[in-house]
Amino acid sequence: MDLGTLLKAPTEDPEWVKKVLLIGVMMLIPVAGMLNVLGYQKACYQARAAGETTLPPAELKYIGDGFWLFVALLPAVIPIFVLYLVMGIGAVVFGDSIITTLLMAICSLCLMVVGLGLMALQPAIIYRHFVHGDRWAALQIKEIINLVKAHSGPYLMLWVVLFVAGL
Repeated sequence: MDLGTLLKAPTEDPEWVKKVLLIGVMMLIPVAGMLNVLGYQKACYQARAAGETTLPPAELKYIGDGFWLFVALLPAVIPIFVLYLVMGIGAVVFGDSIITTLLMAICSLCLMVVGLGLMALQPAIIYRHFVHGDRWAALQIKEIINLVKAHSGPYLMLWVVLFVAGL
């Protein structure tokens, strides 16, 4: 994986700033905006895979593909929902006690570990969805782990780039 090519790819389109800003503004639309951005990611992948050097048009037409990417990622967040459910039920059952405090501390640590793990695997889940068309890509745990193991160097570099870009 050539990270330089990956990073400069969007800027090969002369209208890339306009398109990215428009997609960003569309994010302000509740739910549909988020789904549209997820779908736009897939459209960008498909355009590059087809050899195109321009970004797809910035329109509100990617919601359907975004929904399926959301579905592909959804099983990965089930453990987080379960931990929050345990915390809520524990607070109701045990009230204001030391047991509630311990339960909240344990669940919070678990949330941190699960959340970081899911964040680390998210690009591999998206890859499985885009390349292999897995509608429930997050359930392909063995394949995702094998993908990360087989490409650990480029995968680590991807995370370095994502971290730097997030600063």
